[in-house]
Amino acid sequence: MFRCMNCQDKLTRIKNEHGIYWACSSCKGRAVGLSLLRRTLLKGYINGIWQEAHSEKARDSRKCPSCQKKMVVVPSLAKEEELIPIDVCKRCHFLWFDPDEFEKAPASQKEVNIPKEEFSPQGKEAIGKMKLEGLKSKRPHVEMELTPDTWGDFLVGMFGLPVEAESSPVRKLPILTWFLATIISVFSLLALTNLDWTLQNFALYPDRVWEYGGLTIIFSFFLHGSLWHLIGNVYFLLILGDNIEEYLGRFRYLFLIAFSAIIGSILHVLFDPNPSIPVLGASGGISGILVFYFLKYPHSRIELFVGLSTFRYRWVSVSAQSAIIFWTMLQLLEASFQLTGASHISALSHLGGALVGTLFFVLYQNDRANSHYEDYFDQN
Repeated sequence: MFRCMNCQDKLTRIKNEHGIYWACSSCKGRAVGLSLLRRTLLKGYINGIWQEAHSEKARDSRKCPSCQKKMVVVPSLAKEEELIPIDVCKRCHFLWFDPDEFEKAPASQKEVNIPKEEFSPQGKEAIGKMKLEGLKSKRPHVEMELTPDTWGDFLVGMFGLPVEAESSPVRKLPILTWFLATIISVFSLLALTNLDWTLQNFALYPDRVWEYGGLTIIFSFFLHGSLWHLIGNVYFLLILGDNIEEYLGRFRYLFLIAFSAIIGSILHVLFDPNPSIPVLGASGGISGILVFYFLKYPHSRIELFVGLSTFRYRWVSVSAQSAIIFWTMLQLLEASFQLTGASHISALSHLGGALVGTLFFVLYQNDRANSHYEDYFDQN
């Protein structure tokens, strides 16, 4: 039984379209879970409160209505620059709002509606950009001490994969992305049933690159040497490819993937010191998508588990700007190992795809294939 922190009355369980929270019918205070708040209030605002709760500035407060342990109170900047204290339970992930405090908190941008008759589309776009530009510049590149929003995010993170924290909506079905993911999955699963035969006949060998007229560069893109390699590449294709397909249009998008894969394979063939070792995978093409996405949407964020020690992990939110820098440095390091023969991971293919992704960004960053498409991270 949850009790009100003010009047000790029993809290009422309330369910709405966003989720479940607990409210006091007497004083109108409410206890709300962290994941629900991230869906209803401005996510950067909630993440800031959660980080402050884990800082040295936080001080002890009243008992949590759930676990009865001491909460901490942190100041938060609400609407109209008003400073209000928010009670946070780090154990239960509950935030307590006294009467009228929740209404003063900044709502999620998705909840804000501007009357259509007041502004033109160009006016709405300009207002949206001005409002969010300040918020984006204040948000740190790396946020720690967070928790996954959903069990799905938690499970994905447990497999070592990042989660697209703020998805950019698409208006058209990503048919080409789904088709490529299906074809890659089907052919790779078939190849894994007889991997030795697949490697012998369809893998890319630097010293046999002209087999089948050079088509092993294409064949190897649709095949993978392990189930985990396949899952990783298809996962990134699905979560990032839909936005790029809509932005560039299907023809340019397909050309981006193909050109990234080909240039990545050429770099591998030219510089890998082990020409007799076969290569499989779509990583070069996926790298082109990844780099284009992070350059086009620099304020997007990914969330993932980061290991601080053997048994200590943190759920971390990272901006695209930081992610692309870290990823590039990691690939350069891995490429140095590959060039000395110490690694058989083709980081050169990744870097080749990254170069193509960067080139496409320079060429098409202001050239939408669909003029009605709205850049979510710049306007929402």
